[in-house]
Amino acid sequence: EPSLDMFYKLTPGLTGVLTLNTDFSASEVDDRQVNLTRFSLFFPEKRDFFLQDADIFQFGRLGAFGGPDNNNARPFFSRRIGLGPNREPVGLDGGLKLSGRVGRWNLGVLGVRQEEFGDVAASDLFVGRVTANVLQESSLGVIFTDGDPNSNQDNSVYGIDFRYLNTRLANGRAVDGDFWVEQSTTPGLDGKDRALGISASANTTDGLGGFVSYKTVEENFRPALGFVSRLGVRNLEGSVNYTFRPMDSWFRAIEVRVFFDRFERIADGSLESERISLRPFRLQNNTGDTFQVDLIARKEDLIEPFEISDGVFIPVADYQFDRVAMQLNTGGQRKFSGGISYEMGDFFDGESFSVRPYFNWRPSEHFRLTVEYSVDDIDLPTGSFVTRLTRIRTDIVFSSRLSWVNLFQWDNVLNTLGINSRLHWIPQAGREAFLVLNHNMRDIDGQRTFRSDSAELTAKINYTFRF
Repeated sequence: EPSLDMFYKLTPGLTGVLTLNTDFSASEVDDRQVNLTRFSLFFPEKRDFFLQDADIFQFGRLGAFGGPDNNNARPFFSRRIGLGPNREPVGLDGGLKLSGRVGRWNLGVLGVRQEEFGDVAASDLFVGRVTANVLQESSLGVIFTDGDPNSNQDNSVYGIDFRYLNTRLANGRAVDGDFWVEQSTTPGLDGKDRALGISASANTTDGLGGFVSYKTVEENFRPALGFVSRLGVRNLEGSVNYTFRPMDSWFRAIEVRVFFDRFERIADGSLESERISLRPFRLQNNTGDTFQVDLIARKEDLIEPFEISDGVFIPVADYQFDRVAMQLNTGGQRKFSGGISYEMGDFFDGESFSVRPYFNWRPSEHFRLTVEYSVDDIDLPTGSFVTRLTRIRTDIVFSSRLSWVNLFQWDNVLNTLGINSRLHWIPQAGREAFLVLNHNMRDIDGQRTFRSDSAELTAKINYTFRF
């Protein structure tokens, strides 16, 4: 079906976008992940429509460091739009987007009409975000979201955030701080529906640095257009690091770090999770190669059984266990580069180890090969299992106008081989074509006997009219 994306520059820094029958067929597929936790995974946004000016919609710098816990309580997460609960595509009838900067103001407005799917009726979704640059480097902002893309309930969230930044300190040092608070409104959930956070960091390229943050997410807080990984928790997180740069040495930098991360249940103050790690050293040489060791102490309190794999349960109990992690990486400027991480030790009431090697080969500016492999070997009293994930990617640039990207992924949890192949041609400025193949093949007997499970071939042509 034809789609339309119309861009109009209202001012040099402010862009309006109209989209009809929005098409995301040329977007990259997600990198697969294997979940060995009892909490949600986080998959980053890859669709160009939402990536444009995505920083303007960022709130409280939630998610600035990646991972599900850092994104917890995020009021707006664009992947909630156009994707179902299991990441299946959901059509968009159309939408309007206004984003950019005017003077000291940063403005983001998004309105989308999402098609019905399953038992969920078609829905109108809205996000509004405004920030003002204050002081010399700081900002003050508000956000409002309305609509629930995955249910027929009403939902809204509003919040305010303030960021203080000062990079003008002596010796290249910087101080950064954030404060934010959010309130959600959901029918049937009254009270205990707020989230708030405060953080501070002192950044430096050498010497002493660190950060501390505190976050509370109440049990009825529901950002239907956002992301939550844990509810009803308080989270205290922090680290202290010291970086030493020796003179006339083979080492460019030597770092020591202590990290602390604790989740408590708001209801009774009991521990949910805790992680303390000591990095006695991280070594970096003058060619960018690094080697580090981490000593990790973890605590987990399970109040209900946790099925970590099919038929393998971790029973209710308090767990304390220690682990050791090591990581080696070579500088990415080489034609051949790569690395390996290894972690081993106790795991709940059993043991586990994980290995994750990868390498890149870049013989020229026209070709790049990336191979990643991960294996987790888990041995528990209730059962043992091994998870494996392989990812191979090739980037071929024939010219400035023609490129070809291939991504092959396999894991033994889904037992499927996924192929995503995207050919991109730009015959001239303002015109481009995509040919995209998505093919999934299932291992039917566990012996690498693959049969086609689904296949889709999409041709997409973009033509830009300038007026």
